[in-house]
Amino acid sequence: MKKYSVIVFLGLFLLLCVFNIQAQQTEQRQFLDVHHSVGPNTNYKLYPTFNMYTFLKLDTRYGIVTQVQYTTDNDSKEFETYLDSPYPLVPDSEAVVGRYELYPTSNYWTFMLLDQITGKIYHVQWSQKGNEGIWHIPLCTMEEWKDDMKFKFDSEHLTANISDVLWNMSGNYVIPSEINYAGNHYNIVGIESGSFTDPYMTSIVISKTIRKIDKGAFYRCNRLDSIVVVEDNTVYDSREGCNAIIETSTNKLICGCNTTVIPQDVTIIGSNAFSGSGIKSIVIPIGVQSIGDYAFFDCNNLVSVVLPDSLRSINENAFQWCRRLSEIVIPSKVDYIGKGAFANCDNLTSITLSDSLRMIGEDAFRGCNSLSELVIPSGVKYIGAGAFRGCSNLTSITLSDSLRIIGEDAFKGCNSLSELVIPANVKRIETGAFANCKNLKKIEIQATVPPIIEETTFEGLDKKILITVPAGTAKHYKRANGWYLLIN
Repeated sequence: MKKYSVIVFLGLFLLLCVFNIQAQQTEQRQFLDVHHSVGPNTNYKLYPTFNMYTFLKLDTRYGIVTQVQYTTDNDSKEFETYLDSPYPLVPDSEAVVGRYELYPTSNYWTFMLLDQITGKIYHVQWSQKGNEGIWHIPLCTMEEWKDDMKFKFDSEHLTANISDVLWNMSGNYVIPSEINYAGNHYNIVGIESGSFTDPYMTSIVISKTIRKIDKGAFYRCNRLDSIVVVEDNTVYDSREGCNAIIETSTNKLICGCNTTVIPQDVTIIGSNAFSGSGIKSIVIPIGVQSIGDYAFFDCNNLVSVVLPDSLRSINENAFQWCRRLSEIVIPSKVDYIGKGAFANCDNLTSITLSDSLRMIGEDAFRGCNSLSELVIPSGVKYIGAGAFRGCSNLTSITLSDSLRIIGEDAFKGCNSLSELVIPANVKRIETGAFANCKNLKKIEIQATVPPIIEETTFEGLDKKILITVPAGTAKHYKRANGWYLLIN
């Protein structure tokens, strides 16, 4: 009985604590609602806090907040101190009485400062320890246009990123090292994705303070001919006058342009490095092992690419929409071609695949309408979904003897294909793999055990199509799922 009494007592105690906290928060909100000073035409407003000796004073014109402390017994403990900075958030020309307003939260120490003209919000934190631990920082980030560039400001670290630019008809950009904002000096440290999409840009100089450049920062700058990184930048360089941005510590080329000459010591072509550029031809030197996602995506002027023998992987969408590219030779060490790597290269007439290749990724050559002949090398075991879908001029396919799986829609819509040989080691042909190959007249299947298929694997074929299977296996095919619809 005594045990249950203790449990009941503890439960009641916890409930009382919860109600007490809620009552204190309600009392604070009510107190602030009643006592906070009002008046639309006042330069200054005073806001009480839960501490009876502490107030926050707001300059409604400039957004400057100070903490005011008073006492009844010791004048030496009274003070007024700035929260973070004494500098105004706007210049004199933009100061308006009543522009800024403070709002309390359910947290005793936190207020929100609202710029009622722009909608910007700042997180205001005060402390009982004088100027120790006092904050006045932006909620998320502040954004502001300065001249022809838009910046995101981080007032905690006094840094800024470039997030957008106005098109500059002169075509020349020089990124500054610092900028003044709200009375503070900010180092410009980053360039965000999509910041420079100026079709008029012809040259850019990267300052010494830039430490992070997001992928796609210069997407579709198809007139860009000159890239220079200043020599005292410790993160990036443009060595040997290469007209590119290279990450010094990794030797990764992260951004190139129309005139880039890739240095011999580069090992990686980074994601989006040339995406949307006007480059016409490129020789990738020995030493490069990987071409990143979207590296040459949407390079409509690209006619010629020479890939090095050192290359091992071509990643997702690396050359997608390179519509003038006519020929590609995949080097011998490449064992993987990523999703969409050459998709929609509709002038691609010749593909030479490497003997080391093990897998052709999803949509890798989808929509290559000019491709007429295809030889899948002996090492390939898997052809991904949609890999050659819509290659409407493909008349001849030679599949590898080691092939195990043909993915969903892999050759769907290859309307010019008339004959097909499916090798003996194929175990699965997924749904839609050869659907709508309307001119396919003959299929030779070499597997003695029927590969697993779906009823839609060969959907849309001519009903008079000739299908041959190894001698003595027809009865197995007739009983197998999907095959019974095709084998007479």
